[in-house]
Amino acid sequence: MVKKTEIEDTYAEAFDGLFCRIIVTADDAETLQKAAEDATATPSIVVGRVESGIEKWL
Repeated sequence: MVKKTEIEDTYAEAFDGLFCRIIVTADDAETLQKAAEDATATPSIVVGRVESGIEKWL
């Protein structure tokens, strides 16, 4: 059984930023998976503070 966690609404912050979405295509699922993982892992190493991830599989 999962216990409910109380969240106190006491702090918020906002920053200027850039948002983009891309569609990655491939001939097979394995290549697509690798391309998506590489595309979302590399920016944080190269650029610095970047948040990225796979939003949805089409």
